[in-house]
Amino acid sequence: MARPTVRGEITPASKASTLSACCRPCAPLASANGDLHSQSPRAKLTAMADEKDKRNILVIEDEVHVRTLVSRLLEKNGFVVRTAEDGLDGLRVLEEFRPDLIISDVLMPNLDGLTFTRALKNRKETKIIPLIFLTAKTDPLSMIEGINVGAKFYITKPFQAEDVLAKVKKVLSERGHRLE
Repeated sequence: MARPTVRGEITPASKASTLSACCRPCAPLASANGDLHSQSPRAKLTAMADEKDKRNILVIEDEVHVRTLVSRLLEKNGFVVRTAEDGLDGLRVLEEFRPDLIISDVLMPNLDGLTFTRALKNRKETKIIPLIFLTAKTDPLSMIEGINVGAKFYITKPFQAEDVLAKVKKVLSERGHRLE
């Protein structure tokens, strides 16, 4: 069985992405007839109840390929996922969506992952949300800094899907969430 691996290079001067990822196509998020809006009210309520029982995860990643890969991996495993392109976008998403866990890159434009995490931990309503860093910064000092600002885990790219899932499940189980 092939394992999805993300590879790339990031330098302070990088402009264009050199990161690539291979993803399997996922099923569309539509009803059987292809129309989300044609569901009956009862079906919509059932879907909303099912979604409420799932664990919510916010993925903050500026690289669209990685964001898509991680989101699909989590959705395939039963999680409700929202995404943000950078730390500023992540803070905006948090105004309307309360995740059980956040997975964030470190190197992002506008607001990097470390600054985002400091802002997260300084807000009363969000400081208890656990965070996992998923980043290309592999040096030991960056890893230590990531843990010191409040990350539960620091996963480096390229990553294995099984590693991400295991750490997500570990963090959520520590918070008392039942995972099947």
